[in-house]
Amino acid sequence: MGFIGIGSRGSQLLELFMQNKDVEIVALCDIYEPYLQRDRSKVDARYLADRASSVPMMDEKFATKPTLYNDYRKLLEDKNVDAVCIATPDHWHAIQMIDAVKAGKDVYVEKPLTQTIKEGRTMVNVCKASNRVVAVGLNRRGNDVYRKLAKEIPAGKIGQVTYEFASKKIISFSIFEASGGELFPYGEIELRGTKGNLYASQDGYKIVPSKKGQFQNWKEKELIKAEEFSIPSQDLKDGSNSFATANRSATSWIASKPAKSHSAPWKTGIAQPALHTLQISP
Repeated sequence: MGFIGIGSRGSQLLELFMQNKDVEIVALCDIYEPYLQRDRSKVDARYLADRASSVPMMDEKFATKPTLYNDYRKLLEDKNVDAVCIATPDHWHAIQMIDAVKAGKDVYVEKPLTQTIKEGRTMVNVCKASNRVVAVGLNRRGNDVYRKLAKEIPAGKIGQVTYEFASKKIISFSIFEASGGELFPYGEIELRGTKGNLYASQDGYKIVPSKKGQFQNWKEKELIKAEEFSIPSQDLKDGSNSFATANRSATSWIASKPAKSHSAPWKTGIAQPALHTLQISP
């Protein structure tokens, strides 16, 4: 694999991919020399003073020294690279994914996939015209909590899911990355059901049961009980949570890649649902 963009997010993904024994890191690309050389001591002092937690440790132990590039196009010419991980700034995702597919590489690209609908449609069309596998780092789509709820909510876990009629919205979603305030008492998604409200995040969920109303004749056995569910935290070396860095995406993508005609180090992986493949009409 080759990595395009190995700053904060790229380094987190690099750590996760390196945990998979079927992955060999053969190339790295970044325009910031300290990141490319994996030398934290060369990082500008002002970055370490103001945002030290966002500067990767860069203490990876590579089995073989990767080839280094400061131009992603040169990396895409590397015949030793079967697939690339793209974790550059958002506005680079579209052109780099398109170029990678045209170069015959499989792609794992970080979210957001694109900044415009036109870019996204072009990316989908390029992918459909190829036989490449393209995956997008939508960590919530492959998260264990939401996969569990996707089965249980339609089965009636909190009763019939309701909405207020003005907007016809069913789900309230809240992530305030620029402030400390929160819309909900827990989590980032609220689902309101006839039997209770559910608050979920990628770490777990809580159910707050409905109470008997003044004009309702529910029996005790018809009420649901409060419930909490959580999955173990998996912190990375930099202190971030691996669920927030698309670990389910990164690891399950590798394992779910179908066997193809060209040589690929992951062909023996355990098959899992390819939840993030781009070859679906948006």
